[in-house]
Amino acid sequence: MLCGHWHIPWVWRLNDMLVISAGTVCSSKVRGKISQCYNLIEVDAPESDCKRWHLKVYRVFSKGEKEKVVDSII
Repeated sequence: MLCGHWHIPWVWRLNDMLVISAGTVCSSKVRGKISQCYNLIEVDAPESDCKRWHLKVYRVFSKGEKEKVVDSII
């Protein structure tokens, strides 16, 4: 599940579901010590009939730095 508008980037697992919240890329209303950022999501299926997917989520900050926050097979 993807969500946002908290201006806080957050990732947590709820049972078998990942909840991924984006930060904010253009608002100056950031919370705490987190700077402006957005999520970059990559999904790869090793084969066309594959039922499992490789999910990677990166947090990308305003100066271009990238931080991997999810690397999971789903």
